[in-house]
Amino acid sequence: MAEGKSYQTRSRIMASIKSSNTSIEKKVLEILIDMHVEFVSHPDQVYGKPDFIIPNGKVAIFCDGDFWHGFEMGNNPRLDVKNNREFWIKKITANIRRDKVVNDRLRTEGWKVVRLWEHEINGNPEYCRKTLAEALEALA
Repeated sequence: MAEGKSYQTRSRIMASIKSSNTSIEKKVLEILIDMHVEFVSHPDQVYGKPDFIIPNGKVAIFCDGDFWHGFEMGNNPRLDVKNNREFWIKKITANIRRDKVVNDRLRTEGWKVVRLWEHEINGNPEYCRKTLAEALEALA
């Protein structure tokens, strides 16, 4: 994280991070296009604001940033923030809780929920492709 920066500089950097059309979403978009899957990006009508949906199979796809969504909270050095630690831990913990609520509600509404982590998307796009293919096969 932006160690050595002033609070104002760090705050400006963090505020500038996009929440949609991110680099990891663009990579998943390429996978979906390559798979010839009919999908919708950022649908307003679906609870939880998934990054993509596959409407005919009711699959909701989320591209979760490791930091923002708390990948391996407690074991991930990226989450070992030193500045404003209480704020960030509270925010990330709230994001984790919200993700669980979103998953539960979507599943109750008949959606298959797929969450792909940033490190999976960046480091192993074939794993992501396989995960998406499996979600689609389960619907057949």
